[in-house]
Amino acid sequence: FDARLVNGPNRCSGRVELLHNQEWGTVCDASWDIYDAQVVCRELGCGNALKAFRGAHHGQGFGPIWIEGVNCTGKEASLSECNRSPWGEHHCSHSQDATGVVCSDFYNLQQKSLKSTSLKNWIFKGEMLVLGKTESPSTQPYNPEYQGRTSHNIYFELGVHPDST
Repeated sequence: FDARLVNGPNRCSGRVELLHNQEWGTVCDASWDIYDAQVVCRELGCGNALKAFRGAHHGQGFGPIWIEGVNCTGKEASLSECNRSPWGEHHCSHSQDATGVVCSDFYNLQQKSLKSTSLKNWIFKGEMLVLGKTESPSTQPYNPEYQGRTSHNIYFELGVHPDST
């Protein structure tokens, strides 16, 4: 079956939705974990899973809740190969649309996006998920044009929006 990530900043981060009978639906968060997320990232060509969320982290879906109890080993090529409930059988509400995923290619896509954007006079707003750390604190502001030219390695998830005030 087809899978996609929605309600995230790009195609490699968001809530998992599955296509069944020509209708997109959600996946319940019962037992959702990093192994399940790994399979989704692989299936979508988005690298490795970095984070698996529960509890509608990327917003509640709508329409059918297709499956629950997904139990992957992390080695499968598709969610269709994982143990799960039968289609349409669940004990969930959309507040339990877990299946939030952040894949490693999320950062590659974000870096490309930031490099093509002028960052002068922007205010950064959002959540930060630190996935690595620097050897020593930096007093310089983050500038993607210089990324990789310093000894500092910072990996993060950050929603970037221009200040509209």
